[in-house]
Amino acid sequence: MSSKLTIEPNSAEISFSKAQLLKSARFTPLERDVLSATLEDAAHYPIEEAIMRINQFMKQEVR
Repeated sequence: MSSKLTIEPNSAEISFSKAQLLKSARFTPLERDVLSATLEDAAHYPIEEAIMRINQFMKQEVR
């Protein structure tokens, strides 16, 4: 996958629960799997952080 997700300006003020992010149509099924594995259930995250976590996960070296 060579495409990177982009961050929208002005979306920093709003944060979402893990469940809301997993239901979002903004993310592909693969990206939702990454979010499911990397986000904590009780926390809230801005879109930027969700995108950052997906990008970091995709850049990790496979062991």
